[in-house]
Amino acid sequence: MTTPWISSIHTIIDGEAVRAATPNRPLTQLAQRTQYLYEQLLSSGLGESLVARSVNLATNSVAGTPVYFDRLSGEWKPARAEIALTPGNYGWAADSSYVQGFVISKIGSNSGDIGLSGKFRKTAHNIDWQTVIDDGVFTPGVYYLSALTGKISRTRSLLTVYFGTIDADGDIVFAPSVNGNLRDHIHYRVDLTSSLSADASTLGWAPAASFYDIDINPPVGAIYGYTVHLDLTLKNLFPPTPLIAQALYRDGKLLKDDGSVYVLNADGIWWMSATDSPAVPGGNTAAPLALWLTRSETSTPIVSSLNPAESAEALPVVFRSPSGITTNSGDLVAGIESFYPFSTEDEPDETGSALRSVDGIYVKRGKVVTKLVAGDNISLQASQGDQAGAYGVVIISAGKAISISGPATLAALDNANEGYYNHVSVTSFPRNRIAKIRYQINVPYNISAGSSCKLRFDFAGTTTAAANFSVGATVIQPGVDIPTGDTALTNMVVNLVNKRMVTAETATITVNPGDVASFILSNTTTYLFDVSILKVTYVIN
Repeated sequence: MTTPWISSIHTIIDGEAVRAATPNRPLTQLAQRTQYLYEQLLSSGLGESLVARSVNLATNSVAGTPVYFDRLSGEWKPARAEIALTPGNYGWAADSSYVQGFVISKIGSNSGDIGLSGKFRKTAHNIDWQTVIDDGVFTPGVYYLSALTGKISRTRSLLTVYFGTIDADGDIVFAPSVNGNLRDHIHYRVDLTSSLSADASTLGWAPAASFYDIDINPPVGAIYGYTVHLDLTLKNLFPPTPLIAQALYRDGKLLKDDGSVYVLNADGIWWMSATDSPAVPGGNTAAPLALWLTRSETSTPIVSSLNPAESAEALPVVFRSPSGITTNSGDLVAGIESFYPFSTEDEPDETGSALRSVDGIYVKRGKVVTKLVAGDNISLQASQGDQAGAYGVVIISAGKAISISGPATLAALDNANEGYYNHVSVTSFPRNRIAKIRYQINVPYNISAGSSCKLRFDFAGTTTAAANFSVGATVIQPGVDIPTGDTALTNMVVNLVNKRMVTAETATITVNPGDVASFILSNTTTYLFDVSILKVTYVIN
């Protein structure tokens, strides 16, 4: 309670009784005056606050009410965080949002003192903050201008008009928002479509998992997502700048933005609550959701989007949202990716390619062998790895061939014919005639000494019968006299089948690398049918 001011000091006069109260009277009055002056000094806030005294106040204001100056009425009215919308559902902060002071005391119904800035002590002004807090509960901390007229709140509204910080004693450091902070962006209201669909191909809400099909990754725990890409109004405004400059309302009430009800990120709007739904299947809810968001509008140049350069001279920079989606606006994460400014090859197929060299910012690509694996009869000696996969410096050694084969060369005909059998080139034994046919083999050098060699014949006949052939062979070796005759081998019996190809093999001979081997084949009796040789193959083991 304020100490009253005493206008005059009653001094001692002649004839007054001599008692303690008589000389103490002027001393007590002087002490009361001193107390009054002390209290006035405290309330003046000299050096820590700025006060406008005896200003015109709206009658509906009380101590603690945030106020703004109304130019038309010439009085200070209760402030409110609100947006003045145009018919196009966008706008700016209304005049009532520019809180410039708060009531510290009232003189009558429409006059009083207001605090303009600085620190104000509750003990000096006796403000009951609970009467001006929107939920009626006082807790120390930062306060913002509420969306309710003449109220303050611990929760930021869409405009985020800072009011001040109140400590546990009720003292406030008052720092109202500056006009320019609210004029550098435009506020928009978009009423969200309330229908619920099976996937993200229809305007409205859809199961969060369906957004993977359109390369959008929902946050963990999301139940539904809003198809921003199909909303013709919202997609041109999305995402908000900055990303936190948004609020979601239902039936005029602000929904929690702590992630328990919804999440808004650069990729979309996501419903997180399992106890509520943003929509009902196939229709609208009675209380549709309204999204408030901002877009920057300022004379100061800002970056609205980023795109990687397409020039081959530029570094390979890519921009993505925090969730990994490639984009060019909103919250961005930049990175440098692997790339190939030019290739050493003309083929577009990059299979088996690797980075071969780097020249400045340029990376050269080319085909490479990633590893060598030993095959049959091959030995690998490498600085790294083993026979299953050799790397580094590799020495390849080929062993002796285990088994090889190839076409035998026709060397000579004696009473035999060359012609065609059903359009296939053949060598044949004529009817009623003894004939001989000689074949030659140039033995390869990559065989082991003492290998066995034989001929494999593919025959065709015009009847089904057994044909008997004598076989002889000669081996000519390097540095050794050439034999004068053939060595007889076991006769070869061929079981012919009319108009079918059958196979028969000679007995084997021994050969060494670089030898020349010769086989001679002769029918032992004459035949009354055709016997033709389609193919002759040597086999060395």
